[in-house]
Amino acid sequence: MNIFGLKRNLTGALDRMTPYARFGLHSLRYFYTAVSEPGPGLPQFTVVGYLDDQLFFHFDSEENQAQPRAPWIRAEGPEYWDRQTWIARGWQQAFIGNVRIAMERYNQSGGEGPGRGAWR
Repeated sequence: MNIFGLKRNLTGALDRMTPYARFGLHSLRYFYTAVSEPGPGLPQFTVVGYLDDQLFFHFDSEENQAQPRAPWIRAEGPEYWDRQTWIARGWQQAFIGNVRIAMERYNQSGGEGPGRGAWR
């Protein structure tokens, strides 16, 4: 499906989803989370996408694949999801790198030195 097809699908879904649709007002938000100590049920990196208040997108470092979370977005073909996976993996590398830098600067990685240890 091309971008115009996606726009038509999103517009139809939006009109059914929110009381603000009649005004053409919507909210598209993505939340990115990276953690320094992943564990069972807590991936090192997660992205979720919301259209208005409905979760429609999910990616995490355990599954390592973008996943649809709303019925109306499932119509997108594999090329769309491959592209979203590629984008999310790029953000994953950036966020994990930033967590590593923050840990080094605030002595969470075991390094010693002046000014370090403020977060011990």
